[in-house]
Amino acid sequence: MSDTFTENKLIEDAILAFDNVNQRASLAELLNAIRTRMQDGGQLLIPAVPAEDHTEFAFNTVRLNDGSEWLVFFTSQEESQKIPAKSILTYGIREALQLCVEMNAPGFVFNPWGEAPFIFTRELIQLLFDADAMVAD
Repeated sequence: MSDTFTENKLIEDAILAFDNVNQRASLAELLNAIRTRMQDGGQLLIPAVPAEDHTEFAFNTVRLNDGSEWLVFFTSQEESQKIPAKSILTYGIREALQLCVEMNAPGFVFNPWGEAPFIFTRELIQLLFDADAMVAD
């Protein structure tokens, strides 16, 4: 399990690069890092709260300054331990992104309490899926 998340360092490094430069080229590198991990079967951690009957989960969110609620995704166990969570679920990256779209969330925040949190919008998710489909064709 730890090896899977260790390889997510590719995503973490791309987020740090984007945070330091904030240019289109670094965004493209970040999208490529996520797509690469997605194709390699990479996984993310998602904090959740089980329902009282334990048959369903409510995903933890983070509220941004504008009041919008965004899903929270972690790239490593170390990042996930920065908040108290009842449960941490493991999702494949593709499945986690699809979950965000299906829930009609505005997007998610990678490692919101980390060194360089990154807001990943639904538009970026769609861009990533489109790029992945073009490469597959």
